[in-house]
Amino acid sequence: MEIILIGFLTGLAGSLHCVGMCGPLAIAVPAVKNNLFLSKFFYNSGRVFTYTLMGLCAGLIGEWIYLDKFQSYFSIISGIILLVGLVLYLNQTRLLQIKFFKKFLGFLKNEITRFFKIKTYKSVFITGILNGLLPCGMIYIALSGAVITGNSISGMFYMMFFGLGTLPLMMGISVYGVKIKNFMGKKINYISPALITIVAILLLLRGLNLGIPVISPEVKKNINTEILICE
Repeated sequence: MEIILIGFLTGLAGSLHCVGMCGPLAIAVPAVKNNLFLSKFFYNSGRVFTYTLMGLCAGLIGEWIYLDKFQSYFSIISGIILLVGLVLYLNQTRLLQIKFFKKFLGFLKNEITRFFKIKTYKSVFITGILNGLLPCGMIYIALSGAVITGNSISGMFYMMFFGLGTLPLMMGISVYGVKIKNFMGKKINYISPALITIVAILLLLRGLNLGIPVISPEVKKNINTEILICE
């Protein structure tokens, strides 16, 4: 349950960033058979599908490097990673200057343009899948959290709910487009980092077991004793 909540909150906070970065693409998704809402739903479902598969892979990496022993510190480590990721997020334009990312980004843009022209629900869904692969600081933050789960299934659900957390605002921008973007304006650049920082602090407090109800509840450890029976 904690994994699902953290993933969803990260996605909810990160969706403000998604509006700024992927908003124009979401708005440009064509209406298939004049059904705008269903087209946007298939597009966003494609994004969530990609994030879910990414979470599965990230969780497998977590299993491989034996992170299970750090599970009791999950919230603390997640909070620290979110703060570190926030720094990367604020400097992500430099990441896109790397040659590999430039070529990969060019490939994705060409494929997205190609599927845009087909205008079927299948092509819109594939467009969403490709959109989920676009270089994005928020995705890297979320994937770090998925790795820390140390479990493929947990990582999968973490990223699935991260994607679902981005859904409300991304569906809104997809359907209502410019109205929402104009309303948010430059506020997006300030609100998203602020929300991510708040989530990170809450994670840190939760992991410290300070005895504060809801925010940092004290976790009591069970002490297991072994009984040796001599025959």
